[in-house]
Amino acid sequence: MVLWLLVMLPLLLHAELPRGPVVGLGLVGLGLPMLYIVATRALYPDWKRRILYFPLLAAVATGITWSTSRAVWEGLTRWGGIFQRTPKFRLEGRHGQWHSSVYRLWPDRTVVGELILLLYALATTVVAVLRGAFGTLPFLLLYVIGYAMAAGASLWQGRQRSAGHLGLWLVAKVPWPWLRAGACSGPPTAP
Repeated sequence: MVLWLLVMLPLLLHAELPRGPVVGLGLVGLGLPMLYIVATRALYPDWKRRILYFPLLAAVATGITWSTSRAVWEGLTRWGGIFQRTPKFRLEGRHGQWHSSVYRLWPDRTVVGELILLLYALATTVVAVLRGAFGTLPFLLLYVIGYAMAAGASLWQGRQRSAGHLGLWLVAKVPWPWLRAGACSGPPTAP
């Protein structure tokens, strides 16, 4: 799905808007939604109500494509590494708080990729509107909403009690060539 987004901008910028590849990519993109709809109809008597949640499911699934693509790539090209599991906070009732737990994961470079793809999707959407490729807008808006949700959730959940350290930590996690190694030591530890 990331590849579909990356291919759309060059196709839309082509002098003659090529209808064939754009239509072909659109038809390929209908496979998984149709599979979901048919499976939901077969499994649940209240399938019509459940289908109403499909746009949200599609946006979340689209928003996590960068992190899953990155994880697959790292799994195929690296040996070892750190597996960061989803933290379990044992929240009980309405009074449990996960945001102050020492076990929560901090945002990593993935959020930077999601923000870049969000901007790319926004630019592609603007080009699609200007070129009159309105058939691509539902897919492109799905990318915009999905990456905005994924990056926004990462940043919101990763914010600290003292918000000043998070920006420095994110900058330190990005491989900026002009930053010397160890300029920022990472997120502060819990007291």
